[in-house]
Amino acid sequence: MGTYRSSITADNPQMPEVEEMLGFAVLGIVANGFAVFKLGGAKTLNEKVLNWYLLEDFLGCVAILLVAIIYIYGRSMASIIF
Repeated sequence: MGTYRSSITADNPQMPEVEEMLGFAVLGIVANGFAVFKLGGAKTLNEKVLNWYLLEDFLGCVAILLVAIIYIYGRSMASIIF
């Protein structure tokens, strides 16, 4: 049954909720940016690894924000062109 449902979704792709993407991206950037800033002077190995993990998560949120912006401008450009 799972294969049947996934084939229906693949045939009819849906646009993601861009406003929710923006909200979660901004929330993640603020929270992870603050945590990376607080762990900036890491001394132990655990703190350094946690800092790298939070930095990776921060950059992932930046990537989500960029994709959401591309979706917004892509949608508006498509309405202008077509």
